[in-house]
Amino acid sequence: MGQEIKLTGTNTDSDTTYLFLTGTNLNAGGVSLDRTGTFSQTPVRSDNT
Repeated sequence: MGQEIKLTGTNTDSDTTYLFLTGTNLNAGGVSLDRTGTFSQTPVRSDNT
């Protein structure tokens, strides 16, 4: 908790990227990054990043 992790990539399929974590001892469907109970969302920029 409290550590910053930089995520980078491209999305050419939609205007929104949904972020969530999966792994050992986590919900099989993934968990939210910001504790809101839903997947975190971020808009895709015009250069698809």
